[in-house]
Amino acid sequence: MTNNGLKLNAEKTKCMLIRSPRARIVPPPLHIHLSGSQIEQVSSFKLLGVLINDTLTWTDHINHVITKVSRNVNLLRRLSWFLPRSLLALYLKSYILPLIDYCDVVWDNCTQHDSSRLQSLFNYACRLALRRPRLSSSSALWKDLGLSSLCCRRKLHLAEMTYKCHKSLAPPYLSSLFCLPAHHHNTRTKSVVNLPVVRTTFGQHAFAFRCASLWRSLPASLRESGSPEEFSRAAYCYFD
Repeated sequence: MTNNGLKLNAEKTKCMLIRSPRARIVPPPLHIHLSGSQIEQVSSFKLLGVLINDTLTWTDHINHVITKVSRNVNLLRRLSWFLPRSLLALYLKSYILPLIDYCDVVWDNCTQHDSSRLQSLFNYACRLALRRPRLSSSSALWKDLGLSSLCCRRKLHLAEMTYKCHKSLAPPYLSSLFCLPAHHHNTRTKSVVNLPVVRTTFGQHAFAFRCASLWRSLPASLRESGSPEEFSRAAYCYFD
C-alpha cells in the first residue's frame, strides 16, 4: 500500500474511547497518529444504522430515532386534516413503525426514560392516525390499530429472533450464541437453551443473555412451535 493510501485511510479512520457513564472524571482526549495524520476521536458513530456512543448507552440512538420519526409524525399531522383514517393508519404502519422497529432487538435494553420518550411519540402518532383526543387511552389506540406497546413489540421481535437462532434459521454468528443443555433427551427441556454465565449486571444486558432469559420464560408449547409463522402468531397473543 502506498503512503498516499495510508494517509487517506488515516483521515477516514476514527477512534472512540469507551468509558463508564458513572465516571466522575472524564478521561483526557486521545492523540493517535497514523502515517503522520491524527485520527479523529468521536463520542459516537453509526454502525449499520445504529448509533453507538462512548458510554455504551442508547440515548444517542433514541434521540436519532425520535428525530427521524418526528419528521414523519409532522407529515402525518398534516395529512390527518383530509385523509381518511384507513390511509392514516397505513401511513403510520408503513413510514413510522418501521423506523421504530429497526434493530430494536439491539437497543431493547435502553433506559426506561428513553423508552418512555419513544412510546409517548408513538402514542401521539396513533392519536393522529385515529383522530382521537389527547387524553385517549393508549391501550385502546393500540387495539384499534391492531398493534401493541413498543415494549411488547421489542419482546416479540426478541423472541422471534431467538426462535430463528434456536432452529438454525438465523446467520451462524447469531445461532452460535445459544447452546442447548448437555443432556436434552428429556422432552421437557429439549427446547430450552443455556443461560450464559455473566459476572456483572452489565453483562445481563448482552444480546445472548437477554434472548436466552426471555426464551426460558416462555411456555414450552410456545417454544416448540413448528414454524416461524406459527411461533409469531402465538407469541403475538402471548405478549399482547
